[in-house]
Amino acid sequence: MAVNNQSERFWSLMKFLQDEIVFISGLAIAWLFIATASIIEYWGILGSLLVMILVTLYYSVTFFRDDTSWRKLYFYIAMLPFLIGYFALMFKSFGVVTPDSNRASEQLDWLNALYFSVVTWTTLGYGDFRPDDVVTKCFVMAEALLGYIYMGVFVGKILILSQKNK
Repeated sequence: MAVNNQSERFWSLMKFLQDEIVFISGLAIAWLFIATASIIEYWGILGSLLVMILVTLYYSVTFFRDDTSWRKLYFYIAMLPFLIGYFALMFKSFGVVTPDSNRASEQLDWLNALYFSVVTWTTLGYGDFRPDDVVTKCFVMAEALLGYIYMGVFVGKILILSQKNK
């Protein structure tokens, strides 16, 4: 009977920590894909992006399932810096055209890569940096579309939570 009780406590703890487990394991798997990109090439990069999108999608879908909506919203927001940082890493790795480089693609430092990622995510598009090759253009398109969807879902979640609290 004691083993059954311990098992029940373990599984109730796992259910309580489910969001943390998904968050940490998703980031770890995405990091492993990026770390092995030199071996599996573009599949590692695409795999890591897919894992990060799936983790974010998990928090979107499970948002409506139970009364832990605020908790799901916190993890949804916590994914934002990792997504923007992920794209900054891609822009730093693949390079973009800068105003100083005069049509030659160059690698950015971390600040400029993060800046370009935020500008792309928010679809501001100042025009000071731009993608040069096909791979970087694909990442820019993916980030801009994800930014639209992510922010739209975020606003929808806030509206739903404000309606629940009335």
